[in-house]
Amino acid sequence: MDSPRRATSTDARGRFSFSEWIGEGEGGEYVLFASRVGSRTNLEHAIYPSPGARNHRLVLEDEPGVEVLVVSPGGDPVPGAAVRRFSTVPKEEARGGGPLEQGWRRWAVAEGVTGLDGLVLLPAIPGEEVLVAESGDQVSLPWKGVPRGRVVLELTESFLVEGTVELEDWSELGYEGERRIRVVMTRGGIERDLAILRHVEQGPWGPVRVARVPEASYRVELEGSPIVPDREPIEVPAPGGVVSVRLEGKVGAHQWVLLVDGDEHPIPDGWATFDWELDGKVNHVTRRAGEDGYINMWSVPDVSFRVTAGAPGFATVEFPGHRVFEDGRALQLSLPRSGVVRGRCMRSGVPVRNFTVVAQSEGSSTWTKEQFEGRDDGSFELTTVALGQNWILASSADSPPCDPVPVRVVDGETQTVILELREGTACEGVVVDALTLQPIAGARLRRAVSAQLNVAEWWGADAFTKDDGHFILPRVGSSGAVVEVSAPGYSKTTVRVSPEKASGSEPLRIALPRPGSVEVSLDGLKDGAYSEFECLLTGQHGAALDTTFDGAGIARFDGVSPGTVRVEITRPPDRLFIRGLDLAVHAGSHATAHLRVAGGNHLTVEFEDGGATSDPFLWCVVRYRLPGGEEAFILADLGEDRVCEIAGIESATVWAGILSGTGQVFGAARGTFRDGSLSLHIRSDAAPFLLTVTDSAGAPLAGVEVSILDPLVGGRIKAGKTDAKGEMQLFALPEAPVSVLLQHPTHGTSLSGSIDGRLDHGTLVLEADRSLEIVVVHDGIPLGAVSGSIRLSGELLRGSTRTSGVDGVLAWDRLAEGTYSVELRRTGFWTESLQVAATANKATHTAELRALGSLVVRILSSEGVPAPGIELTVLDRTSGTDANTWLEQGLVRWSGATNTNGETHFQGLPEGEYLVRTKGPGGAELGVARVERGKESVVAFGLGG
Repeated sequence: MDSPRRATSTDARGRFSFSEWIGEGEGGEYVLFASRVGSRTNLEHAIYPSPGARNHRLVLEDEPGVEVLVVSPGGDPVPGAAVRRFSTVPKEEARGGGPLEQGWRRWAVAEGVTGLDGLVLLPAIPGEEVLVAESGDQVSLPWKGVPRGRVVLELTESFLVEGTVELEDWSELGYEGERRIRVVMTRGGIERDLAILRHVEQGPWGPVRVARVPEASYRVELEGSPIVPDREPIEVPAPGGVVSVRLEGKVGAHQWVLLVDGDEHPIPDGWATFDWELDGKVNHVTRRAGEDGYINMWSVPDVSFRVTAGAPGFATVEFPGHRVFEDGRALQLSLPRSGVVRGRCMRSGVPVRNFTVVAQSEGSSTWTKEQFEGRDDGSFELTTVALGQNWILASSADSPPCDPVPVRVVDGETQTVILELREGTACEGVVVDALTLQPIAGARLRRAVSAQLNVAEWWGADAFTKDDGHFILPRVGSSGAVVEVSAPGYSKTTVRVSPEKASGSEPLRIALPRPGSVEVSLDGLKDGAYSEFECLLTGQHGAALDTTFDGAGIARFDGVSPGTVRVEITRPPDRLFIRGLDLAVHAGSHATAHLRVAGGNHLTVEFEDGGATSDPFLWCVVRYRLPGGEEAFILADLGEDRVCEIAGIESATVWAGILSGTGQVFGAARGTFRDGSLSLHIRSDAAPFLLTVTDSAGAPLAGVEVSILDPLVGGRIKAGKTDAKGEMQLFALPEAPVSVLLQHPTHGTSLSGSIDGRLDHGTLVLEADRSLEIVVVHDGIPLGAVSGSIRLSGELLRGSTRTSGVDGVLAWDRLAEGTYSVELRRTGFWTESLQVAATANKATHTAELRALGSLVVRILSSEGVPAPGIELTVLDRTSGTDANTWLEQGLVRWSGATNTNGETHFQGLPEGEYLVRTKGPGGAELGVARVERGKESVVAFGLGG
């Protein structure tokens, strides 16, 4: 701790005094604390200078001290070791009554030196505390908890951390704030603060000595309003070494958040976290609410961020895809009530003292994580678990996450659970380039906290490949781990690693594909002022890229990972009007999207709320189909007059809905444009269709994403997610039976159900226990870097893109029974579509991809001279398809009739044999040409004899 402090001693009558103030000319709040061995430490909080003369009176009550034993790595007592004690304030106590129960307790520091027996006795203080020892170049890890007897601190190797701080000038804000530096260590599922420096100013800081622990990762953080947090990972030096870290504090924007309950009453004592990724670095800021439920999230950069919020008695919920409101409005977030889960964390029948618990509800956006330290009996209590079905797991520094345990949480009841940790197994392998199969050095591997749940949380220290591409993942659980693999110049890939895979005769090989690129173009403006528009690209891994359009209305992105990306277009300063679409990106390929931003059809949406909500901020969402078949959307602020005017819609039909900021739907309508215009009047009192989704046992499923296949709009309309009762309201359904797509991160995907829009309710069962597997080969050899995507009713299923590794395998599980259309793509190969059945036993299908090549056909007359102006028909003998069909679809390129040299060129043909004929009725068969991989094949045919 780096706060200014001064110490003195009492005289024989217990009196004390300080000759001067510690603030160096700066007044403010201070803490006075008194302690001695044999008495309980007491504190008093005051303000300097005080309004009048004041004498402090601190009463010390008798209480035994805390005995600390410091030992060497071999277990021998260490004399002369310095021991420091810091008090902590658990968050559930942070808003108590007196100074001891409030945050002031954290400034109560005690110090001592061990005797010849390695023991030291420190004054007692009520509650939780942190103890740390240091001797020479050795230190202990911090011990945290409530002492219940002797505490043993074991010394270990250490290193020094130092650096510099550079701060922007924010004097015009009239606000000073406080900056802090934290040195943080993560090992397994436990994160520890090794050092905290307060009152940080610009310039050098440190050095700070911290413990050097195997299998741990370290980072240094600079945080505190009004700066954007700077979190820098550090490479651990040799024992006794020094690492220097440059920290930069840039001023960001602040966004108010208001937490409310289901009745829109403010929730006090809650918290919110903004998470974002910028320039390849993941970052976050966390702040707590006051009694009025408001939180000042100061500060964040101008990027899209995910919000996670919670409060005692309320479930922790994720709200993705937000940006700072430029008009200063608060982001209002509604939290559902939660239940209570108590339990114990054990390993081999012995309580685990330090551990982390994660609970996820069936609603994938509702989960909570909490770290517990100093629990000698292994006990824990979660008070922010969503009602309904939940999955709970735990991990520690030495044990990987256990398999999730199901728990159904009921309002007003306390559920109990025992979580058993087990030892993990090391998994080894190699990361290679998917195209060349050469090893990749420096690739990063990080593990998701669960192989079964869809939680965006990581476990353990990141692993990195060596020069030969080799890696070791320590402590992998028996059920395996989901691992995200990334490297500069490659796409992120998610794979499942298990001890069984890694223990085979062949080493586990993970293939990384090259990224793709995206080009977005705009039209519709007469003045061509496209450079005022911005484009945000968000991938399925959460990574975001943003840029501005050039004067021609073009925005380009390189290094885009394969999968479904979301394209969002705004025109600052109006960030409350967003156009966008979902776009499929394949490994090493170039994807394009085109959107009109003005002109075209004009839509007017009016909403009559009838008192349905007091929320002043509502969204109008419009969904429609682009001419190329992509599903586009527009998200616009409805405005105080509850009217929204939208132009530039490239579709004959649209669906429009009214949403709150938390996604609650208040009504919807659909319609067809007439003479370029359409008016939709939406009433909140319109009778909805009540859909209930259950599992095969009839239990309600929360968090199921529901999409309607609307025949009028011509595609899939995302309707929202089911609540804790497995229910959701659907508006503006067609007056006919319609197919429904159900998607859930753990229960899978189903398109086997339908509902009747002429009724007022219906129930669907999500039963998705089938799987399918495809091995992609070329000439019988497995082919890596192949992107495989499932299409339903011609549409790409979001999140379904897979990329094959060196074994050529593409696999999907948790599918409903049925036949699926799978599209296979790879740079330099012909795109294939297969109809594959999902089966219970995961039957493997083999798909042969054909490489691309070019063909030059030279036609000679009967006299042996070039024959210009001859049109040809080329028939693929493998598929029986006329290449002219591919030409019309834009899949191949053809130069047309033969030129003056008698030649015509075909580009992008799949390899194989082709029957060449002259075009027209009674065309003559000229012969067979063969296209080879990556080559330009040249063949000559003569006319007539």
